[in-house]
Amino acid sequence: MERQLAVWAAPILVLVAVLVGVLFGHAPGKRPAARAVANAEPEEAAPETVTPTPAPKPAEKPAPEPEPEEPVEPEPEPPKPAPEPEPEPEEVKPAEPTIEKTGDGPTGTVVGRVVVGGKAPKAKPDISVAGQQLEDCCAEDMDRGDRSLVLGAGGGVSFAVVEIKTKEKADGTGQTFVLDQKCCRFEPHVLAVPMGATIEYKNSDPIGHNVNSLSRKNTPFNNNVGANSSFTKVAEKNEAIPIACDIHPWMKATVYAAKSPYFSATGPDGSFEIPDVPPGKYSVDVWHERGKAKGKVEVVAGATTTVELQLKVK
Repeated sequence: MERQLAVWAAPILVLVAVLVGVLFGHAPGKRPAARAVANAEPEEAAPETVTPTPAPKPAEKPAPEPEPEEPVEPEPEPPKPAPEPEPEPEEVKPAEPTIEKTGDGPTGTVVGRVVVGGKAPKAKPDISVAGQQLEDCCAEDMDRGDRSLVLGAGGGVSFAVVEIKTKEKADGTGQTFVLDQKCCRFEPHVLAVPMGATIEYKNSDPIGHNVNSLSRKNTPFNNNVGANSSFTKVAEKNEAIPIACDIHPWMKATVYAAKSPYFSATGPDGSFEIPDVPPGKYSVDVWHERGKAKGKVEVVAGATTTVELQLKVK
């Protein structure tokens, strides 16, 4: 048995050796390839291929923000043409005085009108009264209109005083005129009297009033006047005397003390009449709280002279 194993072992070993040679690259009887390589000149190593690292890309700059557009100013509109000024009213010359024989007396009469010259100014607003004062001042009957300039038909000026200038002086001694306070207004708004006349300052209202004289030539006074009462003062000198009520500030009036005996206050339409004027040629003065005027007039015995006087209002 051992003999049979020895016979089979040799070929088996050879076969194993061949297989090993095949596996390790050499046939039996040859030197191992590893040793041959060891004695051979070393082969140059193939250069290692180095893949270049790409350079980092430079950081992209952010896109610049668009610059803000400058606001485009709108083209200025062409200037509007200035409104044409209203044409100044043509100055109307007053009518020439006329003289008409009307009687046989030794004196004459002057009649006429005071009218506004040029363009009439706008009326001022009505006075403002409210509350208890309104109830106390006859609310239903009270005249609240502005009286500083009252114009009638054809531009007639109310509350003006026309005075014919003469050497003869007025003498109102013994004459009495009344300036009343009624429904919280002075009545009349303008009271024309001759120098030396007595003025009765009366209060017809059921409430108290005050009379403040703002005189410059005459002696000033400031008196309270109770309901339904009065007091008197004399206008001794020629003057347009402003009168006011301190309790009701809208109450204003004027006492005009004339120097000449020939004078008249104008009515609602601006008309006036001055009788018994001696014959002659005279200058005429017009007083008004908002203007003045002058004129000329000729007076003929037994005749009526008609004249128109233009007042320039301030």
